[in-house]
Amino acid sequence: MASSPQRPPNLKGLTDAAGASLWAAMNHHDDTWGVRSSDWDVNQNEETVLFTNREDGSQRTAPVQIIATHEIETGLWRWGWDHPSVLPGLQRHATTVRDRGMTWGIPQLTLPRIFCSEERAWQLVAVAFEVNPDASGACRTPTGEVYVYTTFGDPVPV
Repeated sequence: MASSPQRPPNLKGLTDAAGASLWAAMNHHDDTWGVRSSDWDVNQNEETVLFTNREDGSQRTAPVQIIATHEIETGLWRWGWDHPSVLPGLQRHATTVRDRGMTWGIPQLTLPRIFCSEERAWQLVAVAFEVNPDASGACRTPTGEVYVYTTFGDPVPV
């Protein structure tokens, strides 16, 4: 669901629209195969995410992109395109956000690091979902003191 590259009226307008699109997509995934009841595991080398449903054990896999990390205590958001732990092949969606942010003149989308709330973090992920047509959803996982936010492509049964 890619949006037009024209400049949106403001970041709030962009994140509101993107958030609604992401919410609808995630509801579809949950209704279809139970994404919210699934654990997930990212394999950076294979550029995939494996979803395992905790209720029935079924599994799905999908292409994955790492959008950013968000430190739980400090609120530090670090875009995937600037993160030393993110392999280059997994930075594409985050890089698209940066490029659109440069076109639109929105610093929050172009600065390598910002401080933000958890709500803003989800809004930024929603923007990544919206501007990357091969994204079909997004999720996050805690890894110690940090959340890792990702987008994923179309999941297929394993």
